Amino acid sequence: MEHAIDVREVRRLAPGGRLGTAAAIAVRVDMRGFPIGDDRVCEVLQAIDPHLAAAFLRAQVAGSATAAALARVLSALLDCGDDRAAAVLPAEDGEWALVEADRSVDPPALVAAATAVLAAANGGDATAAAAAVAALRARAGDRMAELDQRWAARALDRHGHAGRPGPIPGSGRVGEGWRSRVHHISVTPRTARVGAMLVERKHRAHAVLSRLGLPVPRQALVGDCDTAVMAAEAIGYPVVLKPAGGSGGLAVAVGLVARGEVRAAFRAAAAHGSGVVVEAMLPGADHRLLVIAGRLVAATLRRPAAVVGDGRRSVRMLVDAANADPRRGGPGAGLLPIRCDAEAARLLARQGLDFDAVPPVGQAVALCATGNHGGGSTPIDVTRIVHPDNRKAACQAAAAFGLDVAGIDFVCPDIARSWRVAGGGICEVNRQPGLLPHMLHGDGGSDPSAAFAAHLMPQAARIPIVAVLGGEAADGASVAQADGASVAVADGASVAVADAFARRGLAVGLANGRGLTAAGLPLADPGPGRPERVHRLVDDPQVQAIVVAVPPSALRAAGFGHGRADAAILLDDRDRGTIAAAAILRAIGARVSAWPRSADPAAMAMRAAGLAAALTCDRPDR
Repeated sequence: MEHAIDVREVRRLAPGGRLGTAAAIAVRVDMRGFPIGDDRVCEVLQAIDPHLAAAFLRAQVAGSATAAALARVLSALLDCGDDRAAAVLPAEDGEWALVEADRSVDPPALVAAATAVLAAANGGDATAAAAAVAALRARAGDRMAELDQRWAARALDRHGHAGRPGPIPGSGRVGEGWRSRVHHISVTPRTARVGAMLVERKHRAHAVLSRLGLPVPRQALVGDCDTAVMAAEAIGYPVVLKPAGGSGGLAVAVGLVARGEVRAAFRAAAAHGSGVVVEAMLPGADHRLLVIAGRLVAATLRRPAAVVGDGRRSVRMLVDAANADPRRGGPGAGLLPIRCDAEAARLLARQGLDFDAVPPVGQAVALCATGNHGGGSTPIDVTRIVHPDNRKAACQAAAAFGLDVAGIDFVCPDIARSWRVAGGGICEVNRQPGLLPHMLHGDGGSDPSAAFAAHLMPQAARIPIVAVLGGEAADGASVAQADGASVAVADGASVAVADAFARRGLAVGLANGRGLTAAGLPLADPGPGRPERVHRLVDDPQVQAIVVAVPPSALRAAGFGHGRADAAILLDDRDRGTIAAAAILRAIGARVSAWPRSADPAAMAMRAAGLAAALTCDRPDR
């Protein structure tokens, strides 16, 4: 018998909520009488994508079997290559299934996919479940940009900074208030716009590097097929054709050895409308050298996508097996899948194969000519063996364009030998290199996140944040039903703390019952108790300290709005709802102290001065 899943409510929880520092999606469901088994859920997920089944089994959630299964499916569908926080909480009519999720997630599509999977596991339509998961994935934006940003944010968190996603894929903000910085993948506020514009046009970048005497291939900018063929023959085969603009290895054709190949590659590259470059193919392997603040911090050998024959399986089957590696093909895996596309078919034909061919044991079969991350390449850390001449050339190339963070594509036979002896050179300079490929090594290779964190945030990234728990009736009534006395006490405490910070020379962001202000200027206010208030103050570049009066019921329902706080002032230590809200703030680092429920301004001013002094050692040097 098929049982329905009654989804009562879907809610976003801001950071500083029931899952601690993580933002979350909470789903209130009534699944009583809904039989569920892990084996059957795994069967459904395995049929859709084996990586989903593996992620479901990895997730550990305490709670009733049915709601825990929902939380684990939600976690699997949001898998980002590492464990996501998930939990089950009781509700008056059912249970809450909570899972860590950032703002880029679409809650309705996520819940639809999860409930469809559970319905299929209980005898429902497996095809509908597969379609719901496909619809969820179709809503994803730029996967590589989002993965890069998520990995970078987590790495920044490890180094003591508060990293969080920005409004568009790949963007993020680090730090708090006036100490915060924005970035887009590896583009920082220090990235030179003029240099970035130059490297966006490959022939211009080539001219700059050539004038400096750095090793670059012979190159020509062409405007039609015939000119492309003439340039290729003048340069000498094999050649590379690529759009003069663009990134990500788009429409790049490598190893062309005939006029017909040049003509076909020109048409593909010209479709991008930015001109076409023909250049000599440098000898050797493709390396990405990452330069941050004038120093080489990571180097990766980018091994192009390939499989090795075993004498039994076809090329397509070997590709499927390689993509089954959870590091490569999972929903949030860092390595991207190997593609069976037109480029792969062209390379196979050159090797006398097709996708159904069975290569003999030990034969390496190339499926992508470039080592670009998007083409399914495998990164191998070579940072420790880069020759000083190659290291110097990469740093000079970044400096030539004023790029604080740059990815130098260096092709050479042996990165441990000087380009002056072994040959090779720089084929491209990237103004927005991804950090992710350098962070995927399982062999203890170089991790550039520390250098990037230190460059992006050279000073302390945190500012004082104080929460005042109050502004509602003692019985936990809603914000709209808050009694005037409670609001007045909360407002009085928050103003006293804000004044204490201001007397120490800090520009204060204040949110209370009177409104939302930053450094004394009013801001558009989403309303009392809304976590967006804290979001706005944390992201405001003028704010040097934050004081927020938040109703306990609002905090419990929607979260604080940020993943940490320094102090929490408890105005009623007898109310169970207020105590529960204080526990949430304590879990994100706040020291909780109870203040008397008194409106005496002098007493509040003394307590506020002591708190401000404890949280502020010196006046910020602006």
